[in-house]
Amino acid sequence: PYGGMVFNMEDADNGNYVMMRLKLTTGVQSVEIGKLMNKLKSGTKVSTKNNAAISSGTATLEILVKDEEESVFINGVEDAEMSSYQPFFVEPGAVGFAFQNVRDWAIKISGAEVCSYCVGANGQNYLIGQSYVDGLRTCSCTAAGGMECKCGATLNCGAGTTLWTDPDSCESKCVKSPAYCVSSGDPHYSTFDGKRYDAHGVCTYQAASCGDFTVAFKNVDLYGRAPRFTKRVELDFLGTTFSIAAGNRAAVNDVAVQYPYVKTYTNGDKVEIIFNGQLEIRLYNKGRNPSVRLRATNYNTWINGEMWLHGSCSDITEGVCGNWNANPADDLGTAGINAMLEEFKQYDENCPAPPEPIDPCKNVGDDARAEALEICAPLKASPFSQCNSAESIGDEKEGLWYQCATDVCNCFNDETCACPQFDVYAQLCINKGIDLANWRESISFCPYDCPDGQTYNAEGATPVPTCLNKDPTPTGTVRGCFCPNGQFLQDGVCVPSNQCKCLYEGIFYNNGQSIRKDSECEECTCKDAGEMTCEPFTCPGLNCAADELEATEVDECCPTCLSGWVEALNPEVTVKQGQKVELTCEVKVDGVMKDDIKWYKDGEEITNGISSDRLVLKVKKTDAEDDGTYTCEATKGGVTATDDFSVTVVGPKICEHENGHTWEEGDIYTLSETVECTCDQAGVHVCDCVDDGEECTDPNPVVWFNDECVKTCVPEYGLCSAAADPFYNTFDGSEFEFKGDCKYNFFSCGDVKMYADHVKDEASAKTKSIEIAFKVDTFKLEGARVTLNGDQATIPMHKTYGDGAVLTIENLGNGYELKIVHDGKDPMILFKWDKVSSYSVQSHGTCKGFTGGMCGAWDGKKNNDLTGPDGDVIKSAEDFGTAWVVDDVEDCPVPPEPTDACDDMGIEGADRVKIETYIDNVLGANPFKKCSEKVDLEPVAAEMLQQICGLFGDLDAGCALLGQLAEKCTAAGVKADGWESKNKEHQCVPSCPAGTNYGTGPKPAPSCDKPFGGGKTQDACFCPEGQVLIDENCVDVGECGCEYGGKLFEVGDKFEKGDECKSCTCRGEGEDCADMTCKTKCKDDQLEVDVEGDCCPSCLSDWVTAVNPEAEGEQGESLALTCEVEGVEIAAEEVTWIRNPGNEDITKGKQAYDVSKDGLTLTIKKVDKKRVGAYKCVVEKDGSTSEGNFDVTLPVEEDLIVAVNKEVEFTAGENAKAECTLLQPVTEVTWTCNGKKMTSEGNVEITVKKAYTKITFKPAGTEDAGTCTCSAKGIGTEDSDDVELIGGDNELTIKEVANPVECMEKTKKDCRTGWTIESANGNKVTSKQVKVCKFNNGKTSSCKPSKSSKGAFERKFGKKRKIAHGGEYVAVVTIDGVETVSDPITLNIIANPDKGKGKNKDKEDKKDKEDKK
Repeated sequence: PYGGMVFNMEDADNGNYVMMRLKLTTGVQSVEIGKLMNKLKSGTKVSTKNNAAISSGTATLEILVKDEEESVFINGVEDAEMSSYQPFFVEPGAVGFAFQNVRDWAIKISGAEVCSYCVGANGQNYLIGQSYVDGLRTCSCTAAGGMECKCGATLNCGAGTTLWTDPDSCESKCVKSPAYCVSSGDPHYSTFDGKRYDAHGVCTYQAASCGDFTVAFKNVDLYGRAPRFTKRVELDFLGTTFSIAAGNRAAVNDVAVQYPYVKTYTNGDKVEIIFNGQLEIRLYNKGRNPSVRLRATNYNTWINGEMWLHGSCSDITEGVCGNWNANPADDLGTAGINAMLEEFKQYDENCPAPPEPIDPCKNVGDDARAEALEICAPLKASPFSQCNSAESIGDEKEGLWYQCATDVCNCFNDETCACPQFDVYAQLCINKGIDLANWRESISFCPYDCPDGQTYNAEGATPVPTCLNKDPTPTGTVRGCFCPNGQFLQDGVCVPSNQCKCLYEGIFYNNGQSIRKDSECEECTCKDAGEMTCEPFTCPGLNCAADELEATEVDECCPTCLSGWVEALNPEVTVKQGQKVELTCEVKVDGVMKDDIKWYKDGEEITNGISSDRLVLKVKKTDAEDDGTYTCEATKGGVTATDDFSVTVVGPKICEHENGHTWEEGDIYTLSETVECTCDQAGVHVCDCVDDGEECTDPNPVVWFNDECVKTCVPEYGLCSAAADPFYNTFDGSEFEFKGDCKYNFFSCGDVKMYADHVKDEASAKTKSIEIAFKVDTFKLEGARVTLNGDQATIPMHKTYGDGAVLTIENLGNGYELKIVHDGKDPMILFKWDKVSSYSVQSHGTCKGFTGGMCGAWDGKKNNDLTGPDGDVIKSAEDFGTAWVVDDVEDCPVPPEPTDACDDMGIEGADRVKIETYIDNVLGANPFKKCSEKVDLEPVAAEMLQQICGLFGDLDAGCALLGQLAEKCTAAGVKADGWESKNKEHQCVPSCPAGTNYGTGPKPAPSCDKPFGGGKTQDACFCPEGQVLIDENCVDVGECGCEYGGKLFEVGDKFEKGDECKSCTCRGEGEDCADMTCKTKCKDDQLEVDVEGDCCPSCLSDWVTAVNPEAEGEQGESLALTCEVEGVEIAAEEVTWIRNPGNEDITKGKQAYDVSKDGLTLTIKKVDKKRVGAYKCVVEKDGSTSEGNFDVTLPVEEDLIVAVNKEVEFTAGENAKAECTLLQPVTEVTWTCNGKKMTSEGNVEITVKKAYTKITFKPAGTEDAGTCTCSAKGIGTEDSDDVELIGGDNELTIKEVANPVECMEKTKKDCRTGWTIESANGNKVTSKQVKVCKFNNGKTSSCKPSKSSKGAFERKFGKKRKIAHGGEYVAVVTIDGVETVSDPITLNIIANPDKGKGKNKDKEDKKDKEDKK
């Protein structure tokens, strides 16, 4: 048996290797030295000296290596015989000191140093200088102890290609120039092979892949509708995600970083994020310069995502940019765009299936596409035309010209929206060697808006100088935004060199801070101007445990001892069934053979789908069987390491119908002839109504599907309007002028009623306000003010009702639109109000034949339009309008017939001709000229003449009638929306709120709920981009809260949507809502009832009431007693009628009584003294009981009670008293005011004495005014009398202390606005009753409590006051609920000429203190 040791000994001078062996031979006990290979001796020398010392077992063996010779000493004495024998040069590991009959020897080696040998990828050991061939490369052992491999044979490449050799495999390829792919605008894709297509998915999609990296485009839905845009470009490399996004944002693994960002790996690979005119990511690896270049051309909220891919990736790349095989026909696969997007989208359970691309031009107008193509026509002209033959622009139906027009339509034909596509085309041409970098100089409407401090340069030097590299060597030019010469972009700002900060891997460091660059083995210190001084650091020595190996991380230069030296780079993977899986494993130890890397699934070895380097496993078109745990295993030198991947394959969602039938995600199926559904990615039925093909014809030509997709043929929408004086146009086309000055029923249909309140306007009349009643709500529109049930509402507003109806009010700036959508009718009603006096209603065809009011009968017959409420046709417009008056019929006389306003105003001759010529010119120009073919314009011309004459020849007076005509033209099929900008003959200027501009924009308009508005277009007043119109003010989107039911909620506020049963919390971008939980528990005597507008049922105690509780009959006549039931439906058998005294059930007493079929009305057939007394109806429902009580009486033969004064006048804030005298003895006295039974509580005090009774209000408010009735009951009789309480407001005298008030900004001098206030009733006004508010456009805001000083109520403006604080201020006094607003005081805050001097002095003082310190 042998025990062995190996010494690799290197001579310090010449590097020879010497192997020494020692053996104690049997018997002679001598020393033998020589070569031992494979346990066999091969040339040895045996010592014959010092045997006694050797045999003693205490000898010391010493070997001295010097000058290529070794000397052997035993017990300090040189053995010349052995020293003369020089051992052989042998392979490390094959020989050793072999000991037989081993004893305790002391062994000492002198003059030698330990060195290492090399281990090849084949597992063999090699000495320095030795080499072996591995495929296409030759690997040699270097003096440093490592293998160095060099690639062998190369290829001869033809024109247009260059040689590239993979440094890992030594595989060589002749590669093409980098290929270009771009996602732009809507987004429109152009693949590596030049295929152009549109795709509206809003997920993250793999765009390209190439070995160890992938690129993805992240698309977003900015507007809640088409178009969609690319917002971010991502590079995934070695388990890290690098991204650049809209707004010039850069991130690594979703954490924001500063740029330039540089990530260096130990093998020389590098990732850069730089601002090169635009943000770019560049990856350098495998000898490619670069492997991929990504660029995000910034358009604030979205980008054009651009990619240049290295030629080595051709034919192997996969993604939405195609496969780069020179065949554009197969870029979309065989199943189409959406299937391709599904294949390459990254899994996200909230990622919807992509919709089919739509044509936005159809929403803009009939001529929109033609106009957009004309805007994009510069693509065919210079400078672009020089490239048209090399790079096609397509045509009107496809290609880049078509895509450009689509983007323009998405912007409502804003010409600047063509510019991003012009830039894409310029880049395509530049890629082909045609220089179009300066194209913007030729297109006036395409300047590029750079961030502050930067300027656009079409030929900026690249790479761009940075604080990391202030003077790079130029390699070319690029267009984009650049800092001035000598400045560098840092943290979004251009700074001079001396302001540069130290930056490493996206993080700033301050002077003196240490920075450890692990991948570069350097320890650095931050110095001035962003410079660093660096020193290399030494790696510590290692002593690895038995289960560990020496391993190296990709970004750390020092090796470490690792047991887990195999790492899954994407350990958690979730995909949808049918998508592919790609698992990447990293082995951190050198010298692991490929055959020693294995893959397993759930413990069983896998052999398919493994890459050539065995580090990547691919599974294509996954199914449920591919779900599980995958393991990557590597072994070296008997040590094994593993890491696991968890792969989840999400199966298709299942949609289940109530009939039990199920469908898989993506299935399309029909539930009936008119219902087609798709099972979506969330497992929800998404159903649409589909036509059964049966045609709808006159008189009902329109198809209507209700919410259940029941098809009905209905009439076309109807239009009724009133403008200016007002002039009415009915549904059936009648036109008349009506100058009544009362409140009239304008329109009614079902749950909708509209009332127009007219007022006198000098010699004519106009509409002051409109009231719209819908279900339980009443909306009032007066000027720019909107109220809901009396409370001011914020516009825009929306509200949803329990039956699914949705009501919205949109502010168009120059008018309001109120829209009701219900039961598939979109809209059911569309009402427009111009904020002055003109309005219109567009009604769904289902209302035809069921309308009432000034809009006429709407039955298709013009001759009966003037039908009154009683169904009779009325001859004159004056009598017709008066017939539809509301409430105050007696006070509304029939107005006179209109007279000729021109004669009345004395406008004749040339003046009249001038007006008529103006009218003819306006009506003779489009769109009205085209409309004349379908609409008679003569009545409009006559009305305009009268209106203009009536306002002293003011031509603007006809504008409201032109607006009315435009609506009529559009309804007739001639699009006249936006006539203000299309017709050049008129003098009408749209009235817009301050800060808005009139033009074409989205419909609905941008709002806090939808900051970019809807997908259709309209002509209205719009705020600047990034702002929305709330009430009459433009507000930054970032300041938005939430709105529901006309109420504004701030971020964090909680609110309820009763009709929707939702409890919501306002967030910064929208709201979070959850289903409400009802906990209603009613008492035994209460009934659970549903209340309109509330989610949860209410407990109702008195759910039965008597309609006529105090029923007075006539002797011998019949008398009906009626009960009303609230909140529930009841049957007749649930109603019992009782008469008291005696609790007699008279429900079936048919001889004296009669009960209606529904049980709710009892008729006393003949009233006499036997039938007077107490009655009640008792209703029992679901175990609860409620009743309505009646007191039946006969007329009083003599008075019991009489009012002392029939009228009592009072001023709000003082006491008011009504008194009645009792004329006879009575059994009961009560007071009722304005229909409400009064008791002594609150401010009410009731006194009953033998001779009189009185009610006193302490104090009285204006709400107490009205009719108070004192009632008395005697024996078998009762009587009452009325007192009118006439109340007036507590008049206040408010005077300004000073007006105007002028103050200087930012000074300590006193600045205040003030008023003196006196009350007419003498009561003292307190500061709590007075607020001081800013006053703008008739509205108050920024209200603050007043301060009382020296008899005045004031608001002070401190030393921090600014010019912006100036404006008009009013005092708002609230007493007993009555609000009084003063005349405004103008506050002028003027500029301080010394502004900033104090601040500078403060800085100087601070510096002096610091210097002294």
